[in-house]
Amino acid sequence: MDRNDKIVIIGVTGYIGTWIAKQLTDMGYSRIIGTYRMKRKSNSFKFCCPI
Repeated sequence: MDRNDKIVIIGVTGYIGTWIAKQLTDMGYSRIIGTYRMKRKSNSFKFCCPI
């Protein structure tokens, strides 16, 4: 996987999705797209993983 590839994480606000997104951002990936169902959870995700 190249660092310029677009990565989609289904359920990014869940426990595993957030962990994966955090690991990818720490590794230098910046084109991460995530889906979520509950808007209220998206704010906590933005705090954890400011992409």
